[in-house]
Amino acid sequence: MIISRKPQPKGEDVELPESSHQVKEHSLLLVFRMIGILSFFFVMQVTVTLLILMPSAIPVDLPISDSALLIIVIVAELAMGILEAVMLLFVTLHWLTTNYYITREHVIRYAGIMSVDEHIFELSHLRSVELHQSWFGRLCHYGNITLRFAVSGYHEDLTMREIAYPKLYERALKKHIREKKPANAF
Repeated sequence: MIISRKPQPKGEDVELPESSHQVKEHSLLLVFRMIGILSFFFVMQVTVTLLILMPSAIPVDLPISDSALLIIVIVAELAMGILEAVMLLFVTLHWLTTNYYITREHVIRYAGIMSVDEHIFELSHLRSVELHQSWFGRLCHYGNITLRFAVSGYHEDLTMREIAYPKLYERALKKHIREKKPANAF
């Protein structure tokens, strides 16, 4: 059976796919991050607007004309709008451009837009699989999987962060470790 994004029943066998299978961060986290950014800037814009509309909220009498104050408010609102758009773009592009691919022989991590970092890990060197999930991660089916690869005393870890249905991938990768033959078996 090929790994799917839907949770599998506990008793069912899980196998690594014949071809490449893409693993992404959970889309729910992208939505939460975007809502957080939008909420933060909404509160900031309301605060700036209230400070301007309620001059009694500012205890100091500023020697600024109304037109200069209006220009300051417009510039502040524009700056916040630009910063908000940049942050939303950054969060979305990070989500779109961080990908993991699992095949029968490799785990591949791609990250980046203009300059792409590609790390290829051989599954034959996979030594352990660790799953890390918070209570909210268990509730929403996302978490981190840390894969430890080792060759001749050298080891390297790959953490697949905030991926959807990590338990499914943990079972498939642990099954792969159990089934692989020792390197010096005849």
